[in-house]
Amino acid sequence: RVYGSAWNEPDAEKRLCALTRSLTESATYIDPTIDTSSREGLADAIGQFLRTTPGASIVTTSGLDARRGELRFRWEFRASGATVIRGVDYMELADDGRIEIIRGYWEPLPTVAPEGVLAAYARAWTE
Repeated sequence: RVYGSAWNEPDAEKRLCALTRSLTESATYIDPTIDTSSREGLADAIGQFLRTTPGASIVTTSGLDARRGELRFRWEFRASGATVIRGVDYMELADDGRIEIIRGYWEPLPTVAPEGVLAAYARAWTE
């Protein structure tokens, strides 16, 4: 909840405080538009998101699926009452329970075959 609150916090200081409480100092975050290895970088990226999408929010839409050291949950980016993007976040936890790694994936999943290095990986995976 503390981490999730950062995505809807317009006050930069409170947003960074929420991330400091919930993320390790060396935490990394990556999604299709953000790639950062610092809490400050993520706080700034969230601030930019909030400034460019006034009235928008990120809402958790599932329960928390937890395994030892890992979490995942679904979320939606909503603007003007409509869902703009749906996604899933996968997290790895540090020994102290704080988040170490966050990988955000947007839906829908790709429907076209991968190319290049990803194509080679997909072939190796299925062979």
